[in-house]
Amino acid sequence: MDDCLFLADCLHVLAYGNKESKLIILASGGPAELVRIMRSYTYEKLLFTTSRVLKVLSVDTDNKQAIVEVSFYTTVYLAVYSNVICQIHYIL
Repeated sequence: MDDCLFLADCLHVLAYGNKESKLIILASGGPAELVRIMRSYTYEKLLFTTSRVLKVLSVDTDNKQAIVEVSFYTTVYLAVYSNVICQIHYIL
C-alpha cells in the first residue's frame, strides 16, 4: 500500500503544472487506474493523495473527460458515503 501512496505522490509532483506529463498520464490510462485505486482501497492517506492527483489532472480538458468517463464522481460519493456510514456505526 505504501508503494501506491508513493507512486500517487510522484504522479502529483510530475503532473502539477506540466501539460506534457498530464498527457502522458492520460495516454497511459492513469485516470482509470487512479479511480480504480479509489474504489479498491480504504487507506485514507492513499485516497487523499489519489484525489489530489485527479484534481491536478482534471485541469486538462482531455483528462477531465477521461475522469468523468470512469465515473470519478460516483466513486467519490461512494467513498464519502461509506465513511459516513462507518462513523455512524462507530458512534452507535
